[in-house]
Amino acid sequence: LGRRFGIVRALFVRLVATMSASNPLGLVWMIMEPAIFMSVIVVGYLLSGARFVMNMEVILFTALGVITWAHMRFTAVRIATATVNGGRDVLSSPTVRPFDVAVAETLYSTFVFTSAGAIVICIIVMLDLGPWPDSPTLMAKAFFGLILFSFGLGMILARIAVRFRFALRLAPLLLRFYMLFSGIFYVTEQLPSDFLPYVLWSPTLHFTQALRDGYFAEYESVDANLLYGYAFALALVAVGLICETSVRRRLAV
Repeated sequence: LGRRFGIVRALFVRLVATMSASNPLGLVWMIMEPAIFMSVIVVGYLLSGARFVMNMEVILFTALGVITWAHMRFTAVRIATATVNGGRDVLSSPTVRPFDVAVAETLYSTFVFTSAGAIVICIIVMLDLGPWPDSPTLMAKAFFGLILFSFGLGMILARIAVRFRFALRLAPLLLRFYMLFSGIFYVTEQLPSDFLPYVLWSPTLHFTQALRDGYFAEYESVDANLLYGYAFALALVAVGLICETSVRRRLAV
């Protein structure tokens, strides 16, 4: 375990150093992209005259949704891309496994998006546009579940992309479609009951609503189920770990 930790730490440090040195603007864009996306959604709400969504300030409501989905998409795609495109170099060492690469990429994206999210939230609160979080503990539980989900999804996507390279181009498009089921724009309490079965299957939706539940004292989600979200996420992680041996074998060919 200590050896794996040392390898992951070295990969994480290497990743941060490489990204910072080779493309410092890339780090800025990773923060700016979700911020721009968030701004577009907020402007849409403001133009419609909405200032609150189920008693939640619209700017914070949107920020939490966008950061959650952007982290999931970024993590899953980066794990697959790093494994396929950079795998032959990094994984040429017998001590480095695809698991190590995936964990390092997950830590990196989590570091970037939690930093970006913290900055955005602090600015919003200091401008007196919203409150501080009500239950950081519930927020941490929801976000950790999302991290597990993103990690498992990325491992599975890496296995698919090793066999079918076009999956690296297709995955971002499919994940943008999945955005519609992730609760970025809405909470399930706004939807007619007939529509709930079409969105409640999405684990990201449960994590997003639980995150908002933890942030806003005025909102309590009646549909968010962290147990379901964690069960789904752990199932993906299990499948992803099963795929790891196959990924390493194919990259070694």
